[in-house]
Amino acid sequence: MGHVRLSEDPRISVLVLEAGASNTGVLDSEVPLLAARLWGTQYDWNYTTVPQPGLNGRQIPYARGKLLGGSSSINLMVYTRGSDDDWNKYAELTQDEGWNWNNVQTYFLRNEGFMAPRPTKYDPRYNPRVHSYSGRVSVSLPEFLWPQVTHVQETLNYLPVEYPFKLDYNDGNPLGVGWVQATIDNGERSSSATAYLPKEVLLRRNLHIVLRAQVTKIQSRSSDNPPRFDAVEFASNDIDTRHISIASKEVILAAGTFNTPQLLLLSGVGDPVTLSNLNITPVIDLPDVGQHVSDQPLVALPWTVNTNLTFAKFLDNQTNFDAALAEWNASRTGPFAFSGSTQVAWLRVADRDPIFANAPDPSSGPHSAHYEFLFSSGFTANPPGPGNFFTINTALISPTSRGTITINSSDPFHPPVIDPGLLASEFDAQIMLRAIKSARRFVEATPAWDGYIISEFGAFKNASNDVEIIAYARANARTIWHAVGSCRMTARDAVSGCVDPDLKVKGAQGLRIIDGSVLPFIPSAHTQVPIYIIAERGSDLIKNEWGLS
Repeated sequence: MGHVRLSEDPRISVLVLEAGASNTGVLDSEVPLLAARLWGTQYDWNYTTVPQPGLNGRQIPYARGKLLGGSSSINLMVYTRGSDDDWNKYAELTQDEGWNWNNVQTYFLRNEGFMAPRPTKYDPRYNPRVHSYSGRVSVSLPEFLWPQVTHVQETLNYLPVEYPFKLDYNDGNPLGVGWVQATIDNGERSSSATAYLPKEVLLRRNLHIVLRAQVTKIQSRSSDNPPRFDAVEFASNDIDTRHISIASKEVILAAGTFNTPQLLLLSGVGDPVTLSNLNITPVIDLPDVGQHVSDQPLVALPWTVNTNLTFAKFLDNQTNFDAALAEWNASRTGPFAFSGSTQVAWLRVADRDPIFANAPDPSSGPHSAHYEFLFSSGFTANPPGPGNFFTINTALISPTSRGTITINSSDPFHPPVIDPGLLASEFDAQIMLRAIKSARRFVEATPAWDGYIISEFGAFKNASNDVEIIAYARANARTIWHAVGSCRMTARDAVSGCVDPDLKVKGAQGLRIIDGSVLPFIPSAHTQVPIYIIAERGSDLIKNEWGLS
Protein backbone atom coordinates (compact mmCIF):
# COMPACT_ATOMS: atom_id res chain seq x y z
CA MET A 1 0.00 0.00 0.00
CA GLY A 2 2.98 2.32 0.45
CA HIS A 3 3.46 2.10 -3.31
CA VAL A 4 0.01 3.60 -3.79
CA ARG A 5 0.83 6.58 -1.57
CA LEU A 6 4.19 7.11 -3.29
CA SER A 7 2.70 6.88 -6.78
CA GLU A 8 0.40 9.79 -5.92
CA ASP A 9 3.30 11.93 -7.17
CA PRO A 10 3.35 11.55 -10.98
CA ARG A 11 7.03 12.57 -11.14
CA ILE A 12 8.26 9.22 -9.84
CA SER A 13 7.90 5.64 -11.00
CA VAL A 14 7.06 2.80 -8.60
CA LEU A 15 7.59 -0.90 -9.34
CA VAL A 16 5.81 -3.49 -7.19
CA LEU A 17 7.02 -7.10 -7.32
CA GLU A 18 4.37 -9.55 -6.05
CA ALA A 19 5.41 -13.19 -5.64
CA GLY A 20 1.85 -14.48 -5.96
CA ALA A 21 -1.14 -14.07 -8.24
CA SER A 22 -3.85 -11.42 -8.43
CA ASN A 23 -6.55 -11.34 -5.77
CA THR A 24 -9.18 -10.51 -8.38
CA GLY A 25 -11.82 -13.20 -8.78
CA VAL A 26 -10.59 -15.31 -5.86
CA LEU A 27 -13.99 -16.03 -4.29
CA ASP A 28 -12.71 -17.36 -0.97
CA SER A 29 -10.77 -14.13 -0.53
CA GLU A 30 -13.92 -12.11 -1.12
CA VAL A 31 -16.36 -14.05 1.10
CA PRO A 32 -15.44 -13.38 4.74
CA LEU A 33 -16.49 -16.69 6.32
CA LEU A 34 -14.68 -18.71 3.63
CA ALA A 35 -11.22 -17.29 4.34
CA ALA A 36 -9.87 -20.50 5.88
CA ARG A 37 -10.42 -22.31 2.59
CA LEU A 38 -7.48 -20.33 1.17
CA TRP A 39 -5.00 -21.80 3.63
CA GLY A 40 -2.92 -24.57 2.12
CA THR A 41 -3.70 -23.48 -1.45
CA GLN A 42 -1.70 -21.72 -4.16
CA TYR A 43 -2.60 -18.44 -2.45
CA ASP A 44 -0.68 -19.43 0.69
CA TRP A 45 3.10 -19.68 1.13
CA ASN A 46 2.31 -22.95 2.95
CA TYR A 47 4.96 -22.51 5.61
CA THR A 48 5.47 -24.82 8.58
CA THR A 49 7.39 -24.08 11.76
CA VAL A 50 10.25 -26.17 13.04
CA PRO A 51 9.31 -28.52 15.91
CA GLN A 52 8.17 -26.41 18.85
CA PRO A 53 9.51 -27.63 22.24
CA GLY A 54 6.74 -25.69 24.01
CA LEU A 55 4.15 -27.62 21.98
CA ASN A 56 5.51 -31.13 22.60
CA GLY A 57 7.71 -30.93 19.51
CA ARG A 58 4.82 -30.40 17.10
CA GLN A 59 5.30 -28.53 13.83
CA ILE A 60 2.62 -25.90 13.17
CA PRO A 61 1.28 -24.88 9.74
CA TYR A 62 1.65 -21.15 9.22
CA ALA A 63 -0.62 -19.45 6.67
CA ARG A 64 0.82 -16.42 4.83
CA GLY A 65 -0.88 -14.76 1.88
CA LYS A 66 0.78 -15.28 -1.51
CA LEU A 67 -1.37 -13.04 -3.69
CA LEU A 68 -1.91 -9.36 -4.20
CA GLY A 69 -2.75 -7.92 -0.79
CA GLY A 70 -0.58 -10.49 0.98
CA SER A 71 -1.96 -11.78 4.26
CA SER A 72 -4.64 -9.07 4.28
CA SER A 73 -6.21 -11.11 1.45
CA ILE A 74 -6.40 -14.35 3.48
CA ASN A 75 -6.58 -13.28 7.13
CA LEU A 76 -9.62 -13.28 9.42
CA MET A 77 -10.02 -9.50 9.06
CA VAL A 78 -10.23 -8.44 12.73
CA TYR A 79 -9.59 -4.69 12.98
CA THR A 80 -7.61 -3.78 16.12
CA ARG A 81 -5.32 -0.81 16.61
CA GLY A 82 -3.59 -1.95 19.80
CA SER A 83 -3.34 -0.04 23.05
CA ASP A 84 -2.02 3.45 23.67
CA ASP A 85 0.59 1.72 25.87
CA ASP A 86 1.86 -0.23 22.84
CA TRP A 87 2.44 2.81 20.67
CA ASN A 88 3.90 4.91 23.47
CA LYS A 89 6.31 2.06 24.21
CA TYR A 90 7.30 1.92 20.53
CA ALA A 91 8.08 5.64 20.70
CA GLU A 92 10.09 5.15 23.88
CA LEU A 93 12.11 2.23 22.49
CA THR A 94 12.86 4.01 19.21
CA GLN A 95 13.30 7.48 20.75
CA ASP A 96 10.95 8.78 18.08
CA GLU A 97 7.76 10.47 19.26
CA GLY A 98 6.32 10.10 15.78
CA TRP A 99 5.39 6.54 16.77
CA ASN A 100 3.45 7.44 19.92
CA TRP A 101 -0.30 6.96 20.28
CA ASN A 102 -1.25 10.59 19.73
CA ASN A 103 0.93 11.02 16.67
CA VAL A 104 -0.18 7.87 14.85
CA GLN A 105 -3.83 8.93 15.06
CA THR A 106 -3.37 10.69 11.72
CA TYR A 107 -2.57 7.35 10.12
CA PHE A 108 -5.42 5.45 11.77
CA LEU A 109 -7.81 8.03 10.36
CA ARG A 110 -6.18 8.04 6.93
CA ASN A 111 -6.39 4.24 6.73
CA GLU A 112 -9.90 3.56 8.10
CA GLY A 113 -13.27 3.98 6.43
CA PHE A 114 -15.72 2.95 9.15
CA MET A 115 -19.22 1.93 8.08
CA ALA A 116 -21.96 2.64 10.61
CA PRO A 117 -24.03 -0.53 11.24
CA ARG A 118 -27.76 -0.93 11.08
CA PRO A 119 -29.31 -0.61 14.56
CA THR A 120 -29.76 -3.77 16.66
CA LYS A 121 -31.11 -4.51 20.11
CA TYR A 122 -27.48 -4.58 21.30
CA ASP A 123 -26.76 -0.94 20.47
CA PRO A 124 -24.60 0.93 21.16
CA ARG A 125 -21.82 -1.29 19.84
CA TYR A 126 -19.12 1.26 19.01
CA ASN A 127 -17.99 4.81 19.75
CA PRO A 128 -18.43 6.97 16.63
CA ARG A 129 -15.89 9.52 17.89
CA VAL A 130 -13.09 6.94 17.70
CA HIS A 131 -13.35 6.31 13.98
CA SER A 132 -12.69 7.76 10.55
CA TYR A 133 -15.26 7.42 7.81
CA SER A 134 -13.19 8.47 4.81
CA GLY A 135 -10.12 6.19 4.80
CA ARG A 136 -9.35 3.50 2.27
CA VAL A 137 -9.89 0.27 4.24
CA SER A 138 -13.53 -0.40 5.08
CA VAL A 139 -14.34 -1.45 8.65
CA SER A 140 -17.69 -2.74 9.87
CA LEU A 141 -19.54 -4.53 12.64
CA PRO A 142 -21.38 -7.87 12.29
CA GLU A 143 -24.87 -7.86 10.85
CA PHE A 144 -25.50 -11.62 11.08
CA LEU A 145 -25.59 -12.57 14.78
CA TRP A 146 -24.91 -16.17 15.80
CA PRO A 147 -26.77 -17.65 18.82
CA GLN A 148 -23.86 -17.28 21.28
CA VAL A 149 -24.13 -13.48 21.01
CA THR A 150 -26.98 -13.35 23.53
CA HIS A 151 -25.17 -15.59 26.01
CA VAL A 152 -21.97 -13.54 25.85
CA GLN A 153 -23.91 -10.34 26.49
CA GLU A 154 -25.82 -11.90 29.40
CA THR A 155 -22.58 -13.04 31.01
CA LEU A 156 -21.42 -9.43 31.17
CA ASN A 157 -24.52 -8.59 33.20
CA TYR A 158 -23.66 -11.29 35.75
CA LEU A 159 -19.91 -10.58 35.95
CA PRO A 160 -19.48 -6.89 35.09
CA VAL A 161 -16.30 -6.42 37.15
CA GLU A 162 -14.36 -9.41 35.85
CA TYR A 163 -15.72 -9.08 32.30
CA PRO A 164 -16.77 -5.46 31.72
CA PHE A 165 -18.48 -4.42 28.52
CA LYS A 166 -16.16 -2.46 26.25
CA LEU A 167 -17.96 -0.10 23.93
CA ASP A 168 -15.06 0.29 21.50
CA TYR A 169 -11.73 -1.49 21.93
CA ASN A 170 -10.03 0.80 19.41
CA ASP A 171 -10.03 3.83 21.69
CA GLY A 172 -6.56 3.08 23.11
CA ASN A 173 -7.73 0.96 26.04
CA PRO A 174 -9.08 -2.30 24.60
CA LEU A 175 -9.73 -4.08 27.91
CA GLY A 176 -13.16 -5.68 28.28
CA VAL A 177 -15.63 -7.58 26.11
CA GLY A 178 -16.90 -5.94 22.96
CA TRP A 179 -17.97 -6.34 19.38
CA VAL A 180 -15.56 -7.40 16.67
CA GLN A 181 -14.77 -4.73 14.11
CA ALA A 182 -13.50 -6.23 10.87
CA THR A 183 -12.09 -5.08 7.54
CA ILE A 184 -15.27 -5.88 5.65
CA ASP A 185 -17.06 -3.66 3.14
CA ASN A 186 -20.80 -4.39 2.95
CA GLY A 187 -20.23 -8.10 3.46
CA GLU A 188 -17.06 -8.38 1.33
CA ARG A 189 -13.41 -8.46 2.42
CA SER A 190 -11.61 -5.12 2.33
CA SER A 191 -7.91 -5.92 1.89
CA SER A 192 -4.90 -3.79 1.09
CA ALA A 193 -5.41 -4.88 -2.53
CA THR A 194 -9.10 -4.00 -2.80
CA ALA A 195 -8.74 -0.80 -0.75
CA TYR A 196 -5.53 0.64 -2.13
CA LEU A 197 -5.67 -0.63 -5.72
CA PRO A 198 -9.01 0.47 -7.16
CA LYS A 199 -9.23 0.87 -10.91
CA GLU A 200 -8.18 4.51 -10.94
CA VAL A 201 -4.97 3.66 -9.07
CA LEU A 202 -4.19 0.69 -11.30
CA LEU A 203 -4.45 3.03 -14.28
CA ARG A 204 -1.67 5.30 -13.02
CA ARG A 205 1.08 5.31 -15.63
CA ASN A 206 3.79 5.56 -12.98
CA LEU A 207 2.68 2.47 -11.01
CA HIS A 208 3.84 -0.88 -12.32
CA ILE A 209 2.80 -4.17 -10.70
CA VAL A 210 4.39 -7.45 -11.75
CA LEU A 211 2.68 -10.63 -10.54
CA ARG A 212 4.36 -14.01 -9.93
CA ALA A 213 7.66 -12.17 -9.49
CA GLN A 214 9.42 -13.48 -6.39
CA VAL A 215 12.32 -11.36 -5.20
CA THR A 216 15.41 -13.54 -4.81
CA LYS A 217 18.05 -11.01 -3.72
CA ILE A 218 18.79 -7.33 -3.32
CA GLN A 219 22.17 -6.08 -4.48
CA SER A 220 24.62 -3.25 -3.92
CA ARG A 221 26.27 -2.49 -7.27
CA SER A 222 28.53 0.33 -6.11
CA SER A 223 31.53 0.54 -3.78
CA ASP A 224 29.78 3.08 -1.55
CA ASN A 225 30.33 2.88 2.17
CA PRO A 226 27.83 2.27 3.74
CA PRO A 227 26.63 -0.07 0.96
CA ARG A 228 23.93 1.36 -1.27
CA PHE A 229 21.31 -1.18 -2.34
CA ASP A 230 19.92 -0.27 -5.72
CA ALA A 231 19.20 -3.52 -7.59
CA VAL A 232 16.51 -6.14 -7.08
CA GLU A 233 16.76 -9.65 -8.53
CA PHE A 234 13.54 -11.58 -9.14
CA ALA A 235 12.14 -14.62 -10.94
CA SER A 236 8.81 -16.36 -11.38
CA ASN A 237 10.11 -19.73 -10.14
CA ASP A 238 13.30 -21.58 -9.34
CA ILE A 239 14.06 -22.43 -12.98
CA ASP A 240 13.09 -19.08 -14.49
CA THR A 241 15.65 -16.54 -15.70
CA ARG A 242 16.66 -14.11 -12.95
CA HIS A 243 15.68 -10.56 -13.85
CA ILE A 244 17.17 -7.35 -12.44
CA SER A 245 15.42 -4.07 -11.74
CA ILE A 246 17.39 -0.94 -10.83
CA ALA A 247 16.09 1.56 -8.25
CA SER A 248 17.09 5.20 -8.67
CA LYS A 249 15.93 6.24 -5.21
CA GLU A 250 15.07 3.39 -2.78
CA VAL A 251 14.40 -0.31 -2.47
CA ILE A 252 11.54 -1.06 -0.04
CA LEU A 253 11.25 -4.51 1.49
CA ALA A 254 7.66 -5.35 2.42
CA ALA A 255 7.87 -9.14 2.39
CA GLY A 256 6.71 -9.69 5.96
CA THR A 257 8.11 -11.13 9.16
CA PHE A 258 9.32 -14.33 7.48
CA ASN A 259 10.43 -13.34 3.99
CA THR A 260 12.01 -9.97 4.75
CA PRO A 261 14.75 -11.41 7.02
CA GLN A 262 15.16 -14.27 4.54
CA LEU A 263 15.84 -11.76 1.75
CA LEU A 264 18.26 -9.76 3.89
CA LEU A 265 20.21 -12.88 4.76
CA LEU A 266 20.27 -14.04 1.13
CA SER A 267 21.62 -10.60 0.26
CA GLY A 268 24.45 -10.67 2.78
CA VAL A 269 22.81 -8.64 5.54
CA GLY A 270 22.93 -10.45 8.87
CA ASP A 271 25.29 -12.38 11.09
CA PRO A 272 28.56 -12.85 9.13
CA VAL A 273 29.30 -16.29 10.57
CA THR A 274 25.84 -17.59 9.63
CA LEU A 275 26.18 -16.13 6.14
CA SER A 276 29.70 -17.47 5.56
CA ASN A 277 28.60 -20.96 6.58
CA LEU A 278 26.07 -20.80 3.71
CA ASN A 279 28.65 -19.41 1.26
CA ILE A 280 26.89 -16.04 1.23
CA THR A 281 29.27 -13.08 1.12
CA PRO A 282 28.61 -10.82 4.14
CA VAL A 283 27.81 -7.25 3.12
CA ILE A 284 26.53 -5.74 6.39
CA ASP A 285 27.17 -7.12 9.87
CA LEU A 286 23.63 -7.00 11.34
CA PRO A 287 23.23 -9.93 13.76
CA ASP A 288 19.69 -8.98 14.83
CA VAL A 289 18.24 -9.95 11.43
CA GLY A 290 15.74 -12.74 12.08
CA GLN A 291 15.99 -12.51 15.87
CA HIS A 292 13.52 -11.42 18.58
CA VAL A 293 10.40 -12.81 16.87
CA SER A 294 7.26 -12.72 18.99
CA ASP A 295 3.98 -14.44 18.21
CA GLN A 296 0.64 -15.14 19.90
CA PRO A 297 -0.18 -18.80 20.56
CA LEU A 298 -3.84 -19.79 20.45
CA VAL A 299 -5.73 -22.66 22.11
CA ALA A 300 -9.24 -23.60 20.98
CA LEU A 301 -11.64 -24.52 23.82
CA PRO A 302 -14.70 -26.37 22.43
CA TRP A 303 -18.14 -27.02 23.93
CA THR A 304 -21.04 -28.95 22.40
CA VAL A 305 -24.17 -26.83 22.13
CA ASN A 306 -27.91 -27.24 21.87
CA THR A 307 -28.41 -25.57 18.48
CA ASN A 308 -27.78 -26.41 14.87
CA LEU A 309 -27.14 -22.78 13.91
CA THR A 310 -23.34 -23.05 13.79
CA PHE A 311 -20.68 -22.83 11.09
CA ALA A 312 -21.15 -26.54 10.39
CA LYS A 313 -24.72 -25.98 9.23
CA PHE A 314 -23.42 -24.01 6.25
CA LEU A 315 -19.89 -25.31 5.72
CA ASP A 316 -20.61 -29.05 6.05
CA ASN A 317 -23.90 -29.25 4.16
CA GLN A 318 -23.82 -28.54 0.43
CA THR A 319 -27.47 -27.47 0.18
CA ASN A 320 -27.10 -24.96 3.02
CA PHE A 321 -23.74 -23.83 1.67
CA ASP A 322 -25.24 -23.11 -1.74
CA ALA A 323 -28.14 -21.20 -0.18
CA ALA A 324 -25.81 -19.08 1.98
CA LEU A 325 -23.54 -18.37 -0.96
CA ALA A 326 -26.54 -17.43 -3.09
CA GLU A 327 -27.65 -14.96 -0.41
CA TRP A 328 -24.15 -13.52 -0.26
CA ASN A 329 -24.00 -13.20 -4.05
CA ALA A 330 -27.38 -11.49 -4.15
CA SER A 331 -27.04 -9.04 -1.26
CA ARG A 332 -23.69 -9.53 0.55
CA THR A 333 -25.64 -10.57 3.65
CA GLY A 334 -26.19 -13.72 5.70
CA PRO A 335 -23.82 -16.06 7.55
CA PHE A 336 -21.02 -15.70 4.97
CA ALA A 337 -20.86 -11.89 5.23
CA PHE A 338 -18.66 -11.53 8.33
CA SER A 339 -15.63 -13.13 9.92
CA GLY A 340 -15.88 -16.16 12.20
CA SER A 341 -16.07 -14.21 15.47
CA THR A 342 -18.57 -11.50 16.33
CA GLN A 343 -17.38 -10.69 19.88
CA VAL A 344 -13.96 -10.48 21.48
CA ALA A 345 -12.52 -10.05 24.98
CA TRP A 346 -9.22 -8.40 25.89
CA LEU A 347 -8.29 -9.31 29.47
CA ARG A 348 -5.49 -9.08 32.02
CA VAL A 349 -4.27 -11.29 34.81
CA ALA A 350 -4.82 -9.58 38.18
CA ASP A 351 -1.94 -7.36 39.31
CA ARG A 352 -1.81 -9.26 42.60
CA ASP A 353 -1.38 -12.63 40.90
CA PRO A 354 1.65 -14.50 42.36
CA ILE A 355 3.01 -14.99 38.84
CA PHE A 356 4.31 -11.41 39.02
CA ALA A 357 6.16 -11.95 42.30
CA ASN A 358 9.37 -12.97 40.53
CA ALA A 359 8.75 -11.79 36.98
CA PRO A 360 7.90 -8.40 35.45
CA ASP A 361 4.65 -7.77 33.64
CA PRO A 362 5.41 -8.54 29.94
CA SER A 363 2.66 -6.29 28.60
CA SER A 364 3.40 -2.73 27.50
CA GLY A 365 1.22 -1.20 30.23
CA PRO A 366 -2.06 -1.32 32.16
CA HIS A 367 -4.19 -0.86 29.02
CA SER A 368 -2.66 -3.88 27.28
CA ALA A 369 -4.11 -7.38 27.48
CA HIS A 370 -2.39 -10.54 28.65
CA TYR A 371 -4.87 -12.75 26.82
CA GLU A 372 -7.80 -12.64 24.42
CA PHE A 373 -11.04 -14.56 23.81
CA LEU A 374 -12.55 -14.87 20.35
CA PHE A 375 -16.06 -16.34 20.55
CA SER A 376 -16.94 -18.56 17.58
CA SER A 377 -20.07 -20.50 16.68
CA GLY A 378 -18.33 -23.65 15.56
CA PHE A 379 -15.40 -26.02 16.02
CA THR A 380 -12.39 -23.94 14.99
CA ALA A 381 -9.63 -26.55 15.19
CA ASN A 382 -9.68 -29.70 13.05
CA PRO A 383 -13.38 -30.71 12.94
CA PRO A 384 -13.95 -34.02 14.74
CA GLY A 385 -16.92 -34.96 12.56
CA PRO A 386 -20.62 -34.10 12.76
CA GLY A 387 -21.76 -32.03 15.71
CA ASN A 388 -22.68 -28.56 16.89
CA PHE A 389 -19.98 -26.64 18.71
CA PHE A 390 -19.15 -23.34 20.35
CA THR A 391 -15.50 -22.37 20.78
CA ILE A 392 -13.62 -19.80 22.81
CA ASN A 393 -10.35 -19.29 20.98
CA THR A 394 -7.94 -18.25 23.71
CA ALA A 395 -4.83 -16.35 22.62
CA LEU A 396 -1.79 -15.30 24.64
CA ILE A 397 -1.39 -11.62 23.76
CA SER A 398 1.78 -10.51 25.61
CA PRO A 399 4.20 -13.44 25.34
CA THR A 400 7.66 -13.49 26.88
CA SER A 401 8.84 -16.22 24.51
CA ARG A 402 10.95 -15.17 21.53
CA GLY A 403 11.77 -17.01 18.34
CA THR A 404 13.86 -16.70 15.19
CA ILE A 405 13.67 -16.66 11.42
CA THR A 406 16.77 -18.07 9.77
CA ILE A 407 17.80 -19.81 6.54
CA ASN A 408 19.60 -23.10 5.97
CA SER A 409 20.10 -22.67 2.23
CA SER A 410 21.27 -19.99 -0.16
CA ASP A 411 18.45 -21.00 -2.50
CA PRO A 412 15.81 -18.22 -2.38
CA PHE A 413 13.09 -20.73 -3.27
CA HIS A 414 13.90 -22.81 -0.20
CA PRO A 415 11.54 -21.78 2.66
CA PRO A 416 12.90 -19.86 5.64
CA VAL A 417 13.40 -21.70 8.92
CA ILE A 418 10.53 -20.49 11.10
CA ASP A 419 10.73 -20.85 14.88
CA PRO A 420 8.18 -18.59 16.63
CA GLY A 421 8.96 -20.13 20.04
CA LEU A 422 5.32 -20.79 20.92
CA LEU A 423 4.84 -21.35 24.68
CA ALA A 424 8.61 -21.65 25.00
CA SER A 425 8.67 -20.04 28.44
CA GLU A 426 7.05 -21.41 31.57
CA PHE A 427 5.70 -17.91 32.25
CA ASP A 428 3.72 -18.03 28.98
CA ALA A 429 2.36 -21.46 29.88
CA GLN A 430 1.19 -20.07 33.23
CA ILE A 431 -0.56 -17.12 31.58
CA MET A 432 -2.25 -19.51 29.15
CA LEU A 433 -3.34 -21.62 32.15
CA ARG A 434 -5.00 -18.57 33.68
CA ALA A 435 -6.61 -17.66 30.36
CA ILE A 436 -8.15 -21.13 29.95
CA LYS A 437 -9.44 -21.14 33.53
CA SER A 438 -10.92 -17.70 32.91
CA ALA A 439 -12.68 -18.97 29.76
CA ARG A 440 -14.22 -21.78 31.79
CA ARG A 441 -15.46 -19.29 34.39
CA PHE A 442 -16.95 -17.16 31.64
CA VAL A 443 -19.13 -20.06 30.49
CA GLU A 444 -19.71 -21.98 33.71
CA ALA A 445 -19.95 -19.41 36.52
CA THR A 446 -23.37 -17.99 35.63
CA PRO A 447 -26.74 -19.23 34.35
CA ALA A 448 -26.25 -17.18 31.16
CA TRP A 449 -25.35 -20.29 29.16
CA ASP A 450 -28.11 -22.57 30.48
CA GLY A 451 -29.92 -24.30 27.64
CA TYR A 452 -27.16 -23.54 25.14
CA ILE A 453 -24.01 -25.25 26.44
CA ILE A 454 -24.24 -29.04 26.75
CA SER A 455 -20.72 -29.94 27.84
CA GLU A 456 -17.04 -29.45 27.23
CA PHE A 457 -15.73 -31.54 24.38
CA GLY A 458 -12.93 -34.04 23.85
CA ALA A 459 -9.55 -33.68 25.52
CA PHE A 460 -10.56 -30.27 26.87
CA LYS A 461 -13.24 -31.96 28.97
CA ASN A 462 -10.62 -34.22 30.54
CA ALA A 463 -8.25 -31.38 31.51
CA SER A 464 -9.42 -30.77 35.06
CA ASN A 465 -6.38 -29.62 37.08
CA ASP A 466 -3.58 -27.16 36.38
CA VAL A 467 -1.12 -29.77 35.17
CA GLU A 468 -3.69 -31.27 32.80
CA ILE A 469 -4.75 -27.85 31.48
CA ILE A 470 -1.17 -26.88 30.62
CA ALA A 471 -0.70 -30.30 29.01
CA TYR A 472 -3.86 -29.69 26.96
CA ALA A 473 -2.51 -26.29 25.89
CA ARG A 474 0.84 -27.71 24.82
CA ALA A 475 -0.86 -30.53 22.91
CA ASN A 476 -3.38 -28.30 21.13
CA ALA A 477 -1.96 -24.79 20.82
CA ARG A 478 -1.27 -23.36 17.41
CA THR A 479 -0.72 -19.79 16.25
CA ILE A 480 -3.04 -16.91 15.55
CA TRP A 481 -0.58 -15.86 12.78
CA HIS A 482 0.67 -12.60 14.26
CA ALA A 483 4.45 -13.03 14.19
CA VAL A 484 6.42 -9.75 14.25
CA GLY A 485 9.81 -8.43 15.26
CA SER A 486 12.28 -10.28 13.02
CA CYS A 487 13.78 -6.95 11.81
CA ARG A 488 12.88 -4.82 14.78
CA MET A 489 13.02 -1.05 14.92
CA THR A 490 15.30 0.54 17.54
CA ALA A 491 16.71 3.97 18.31
CA ARG A 492 18.95 5.55 15.72
CA ASP A 493 22.14 5.12 17.77
CA ALA A 494 21.24 1.67 19.16
CA VAL A 495 23.68 -1.16 18.48
CA SER A 496 20.83 -3.69 18.49
CA GLY A 497 17.97 -3.85 16.02
CA CYS A 498 17.71 -3.82 12.24
CA VAL A 499 16.10 -0.52 11.27
CA ASP A 500 16.14 3.03 12.57
CA PRO A 501 12.87 4.82 13.47
CA ASP A 502 12.66 6.06 9.87
CA LEU A 503 12.58 2.38 8.83
CA LYS A 504 15.98 2.55 7.08
CA VAL A 505 18.12 -0.57 7.46
CA LYS A 506 21.03 0.14 9.79
CA GLY A 507 24.37 0.33 8.02
CA ALA A 508 22.80 0.55 4.56
CA GLN A 509 21.81 3.21 2.07
CA GLY A 510 18.75 3.13 -0.17
CA LEU A 511 17.02 0.32 1.73
CA ARG A 512 13.95 0.43 3.99
CA ILE A 513 11.67 -2.16 5.54
CA ILE A 514 7.95 -1.42 5.73
CA ASP A 515 6.13 -4.42 7.21
CA GLY A 516 5.37 -6.13 10.52
CA SER A 517 8.92 -7.36 10.95
CA VAL A 518 9.94 -3.92 12.27
CA LEU A 519 7.59 -3.91 15.28
CA PRO A 520 9.79 -4.09 18.41
CA PHE A 521 7.29 -6.37 20.17
CA ILE A 522 3.88 -7.79 19.48
CA PRO A 523 1.05 -5.33 20.18
CA SER A 524 -2.11 -5.93 22.18
CA ALA A 525 -3.90 -6.47 18.89
CA HIS A 526 -4.29 -8.47 15.75
CA THR A 527 -1.47 -7.15 13.64
CA GLN A 528 -2.98 -5.98 10.34
CA VAL A 529 -3.83 -2.44 11.52
CA PRO A 530 -0.42 -1.74 13.11
CA ILE A 531 1.14 -2.87 9.82
CA TYR A 532 -1.12 -0.49 7.90
CA ILE A 533 0.10 2.30 10.18
CA ILE A 534 3.74 1.40 9.53
CA ALA A 535 3.02 1.63 5.81
CA GLU A 536 1.10 4.90 6.05
CA ARG A 537 3.76 6.61 8.16
CA GLY A 538 6.54 4.98 6.15
CA SER A 539 5.19 6.47 2.94
CA ASP A 540 5.13 9.91 4.60
CA LEU A 541 8.74 9.50 5.76
CA ILE A 542 9.81 8.64 2.21
CA LYS A 543 7.81 11.48 0.68
CA ASN A 544 9.27 14.00 3.12
CA GLU A 545 12.83 12.86 2.46
CA TRP A 546 12.52 13.06 -1.31
CA GLY A 547 10.28 16.14 -1.47
CA LEU A 548 7.38 14.27 -3.03
CA SER A 549 3.83 15.59 -3.18
